[in-house]
Amino acid sequence: MNAPRRIERKRRRGWRMPAGAVYVGRPSEWGNPFRITRSSDWHGLSGSWFLLDDQGTTYHPDEDTQRSARQKATDLYADWVAHPGDHGGDAPTRDRIRQELAGRDLVCWCPRREPCHADVLLDIANSNGPLTLRTGRDAELHFPRLPHGPPGEPV
Repeated sequence: MNAPRRIERKRRRGWRMPAGAVYVGRPSEWGNPFRITRSSDWHGLSGSWFLLDDQGTTYHPDEDTQRSARQKATDLYADWVAHPGDHGGDAPTRDRIRQELAGRDLVCWCPRREPCHADVLLDIANSNGPLTLRTGRDAELHFPRLPHGPPGEPV
C-alpha cells in the first residue's frame, strides 16, 4: 500500500478526485481559515501578500512572495491545531484528524510544490508517536504521543 499523499485539485475537464480521497480545502471542515491575499495600492497595482483569518484579523503583513505567504498560512494552521484557543474558531482535534484522515489521500487547491495545510493534516493523521512539525519560521510544534486502541477502550 502506498503512503497517503496530498493531491492538487484541478479545474480541468475530466479531472476526478481519486476514490477514497478527502477534500480538505475551504469550505470543508478541514479547510485552512488563514487565507492569503494580495494588497493593492491606490493605482490598483499589486502590492505585498498578507493573511486574513475567518474573523478578518490580519496576520504577517508585507510578505514579499505568494510562496512565503502560503508558508505563513501553513504555519498558522499548524499552530491553530496545536493550540486551538490561541486563534479562535473550532480547530479539529488531533484525535479527530487521526480517526477521519489516517491512511487517506488529501485533496486541496494548493500547488503541489507549495506549502499547504494538507501536509500538516497528513503528518498528524499518519503519525504513530510523538510528532514535531517544523514550520517555515524555524519554530517547532510538539504533539504528544496519541493513545491507540478502539474508541471508548482504555489505553
